[in-house]
Amino acid sequence: MEPGISSAIVAPVLRALAELGFSLPPPRGDVVASSDANQLFDAAAAKLKSETVGLDVARRVPIGALGMLDYALCTSPTLREGLSRTARFYAVATQRVKLTLLEDAATATLHFERVSGVNHSRHWIEFSYAMIAERIRGTLGAPVKFREVSFTHGPPAASQAHDTFFGTKVTFAAPRDVLVFDAGLLPLPLRTASSALAEVLELKMKALEPELAHDDLVRRAKEVVQQLLDKNDTSLDALAAKLDRPKRTLQRELSRRGTSHQTLVDEARRTKAQALLETGATVADVSERLGFSEPSAFFRAFRRWTGETPKRRRRR
Repeated sequence: MEPGISSAIVAPVLRALAELGFSLPPPRGDVVASSDANQLFDAAAAKLKSETVGLDVARRVPIGALGMLDYALCTSPTLREGLSRTARFYAVATQRVKLTLLEDAATATLHFERVSGVNHSRHWIEFSYAMIAERIRGTLGAPVKFREVSFTHGPPAASQAHDTFFGTKVTFAAPRDVLVFDAGLLPLPLRTASSALAEVLELKMKALEPELAHDDLVRRAKEVVQQLLDKNDTSLDALAAKLDRPKRTLQRELSRRGTSHQTLVDEARRTKAQALLETGATVADVSERLGFSEPSAFFRAFRRWTGETPKRRRRR
């Protein structure tokens, strides 16, 4: 079967194109075939005489308009968790591209891997980049400039509008499709966060992609992180040693599955913190048992994870 794009994505794109002066009837069925989706954007670009139609559409799609995956990103407590969810469940939106979040000390990279054997309209790829850029800016409430933006397709006649949109010199005909930004943005809280809604959406998307629940590496990594947490050593070195993998290899493998070492540690800490608080443990005790430097650091982390304070959870 030809891979395609979810109608939940195509429908708001059509609405935005109509605002720009190009109209087509709404899609039929749950998935729009790849060739039909390409023709849609290419025809719009030709009629509107625009080489930036993907960017223009992204500016017109409000938060939440792209459905479940959009809400899952925006309701997450931090940018890291939001983008990790987006990468993990990207197949909910399209089967034409695999999205991976990679982290190092200085940068975070979103790698868009085009599925081989599938034709891709440049405008869909540029729309995808622009849409995530808009969500990062919108959920953080900040005018983020990107460190690197690279496309494997060729350049337009003029690329100044692309440079302006992303806040950096955009590279075309590059070896890979990447969107790179400052890693310091990842732990920042999202102003659109909603812990209750995020948990519901997580369950709904897991139901759509049940194979993720059976991924042996992620399952094993979660178990090991829980064990390491009890020993107050949740470092990447310790996890890699337990799983018998080089650190960078483990980082890549986790990222391909839409998660990371830090995400697994946060999940383990959050689960254990909730359990300890609900049994009556004090904030100071939980902070110490989870390896935080001081109770105030745990307080901030718990509020970021859950949207409520440790004391309120303890009372509940």
